Amino acid sequence: MVWQPVETVPIDLDTGIEPARARAIAEELTQRVLPLLRLLDGRPEPLASAALFRADGRWLLLTCRHLFDAGAALGDLGVPLGASGRILWLRGAAPRVIEHPTRDLAFIVIGDADAASVLARHWRPARLAPEEVAAGGELFVVAGYPYAQTRRENAIVYARPVVVFTRARQAGADELRVAYARVARRLDGIDIHAPPLDGVSGATCWSVSAIDDDCKGCVLRPAGVQVAFTHSREIRAEALAAAREMFERLRFV
Repeated sequence: MVWQPVETVPIDLDTGIEPARARAIAEELTQRVLPLLRLLDGRPEPLASAALFRADGRWLLLTCRHLFDAGAALGDLGVPLGASGRILWLRGAAPRVIEHPTRDLAFIVIGDADAASVLARHWRPARLAPEEVAAGGELFVVAGYPYAQTRRENAIVYARPVVVFTRARQAGADELRVAYARVARRLDGIDIHAPPLDGVSGATCWSVSAIDDDCKGCVLRPAGVQVAFTHSREIRAEALAAAREMFERLRFV
């Protein structure tokens, strides 16, 4: 089975972000956002989304806890290796899971140095630390891999990520809610039906802060992890500001 990513056009939910800036952000995010695959009946199937980070000297995938609550086994999970078509199965990566005891958050820590080296050749991690987590904001971007944009042809799975620019409905220390409309405008000016976000659970919600007028002059800070959505209304995320104890536990893994 071969995994093949497909280029995407970001969508904007009335944020007014400049297209050049949005495209630069989307290009950056698609280097660090990846699907989590599950081995089911001998073949890989999309399960959830994750983002790759470096934290306290370790490589980890940030995702939602409920994928394990639903019965997914860590040894059956894998991540595609960029556009190579290959899959890194986590059972060979000495993984450890750190779960938040009450919130829908999980770190999957890559314990094997060779596996981390393989990831480094295909993905570009972001840095994750408590002081870099956004506790609020107005403009956000969510990127992940919805089932609706994945299709299988013969032995190839084609997957198109979604990159959504949106504004906050509620941005607090515990929970983050951002707008999600059924109709959205792509950056090429075409109005589309925004896809259902099944499969995007576990995706990082990033706060976007402009620092100058250059299209790449912005700061992306992880703010939350997408856990649910309501079409025509909102995306709900667990706030990373509530995950400080997970960073403490990371030191002992």
